[in-house]
Amino acid sequence: MISSPAASASPETTTFWTRHGIVPNLRWGFVALTVFMIGDGIESGFLSPYLDEHGFGSGQASLLWGVYGFVVAVAAWLSGALAEAFGPRRVMLAGFGIWVVLEIAFLVALAQGDFTFMLVSFGIRGLGYPLFSYGFLVWVALDTPRR
Repeated sequence: MISSPAASASPETTTFWTRHGIVPNLRWGFVALTVFMIGDGIESGFLSPYLDEHGFGSGQASLLWGVYGFVVAVAAWLSGALAEAFGPRRVMLAGFGIWVVLEIAFLVALAQGDFTFMLVSFGIRGLGYPLFSYGFLVWVALDTPRR
């Protein structure tokens, strides 16, 4: 039986993260995923009341979230296969890039009060989060040592 370096190292030389199953090359991915999740949670609690206060109806807010949810579901379904085909880091980078560019577009549309542009940019931005998060999940599965 071949033992991994982490398993053969003494407890004094292993890091806190390694003892808890987080290999060093994944550490920043976990931090980035946590930031993504916090931001998404804050936005989901903030956006609908904000839209309501700025003259958009509840039907428009519901449509915005419905389109976003549909795109997220499709992207989640595709992200694992894309990560296998192109590599998880590329898929994560694509997801991050999509999210940043379309978040800026959404904020511009929001400032202008253009609901159609808001709907398109927020909907397509829904590709970013699952590509990033599920791409990272594939990366974790590939890089975590077997025990």
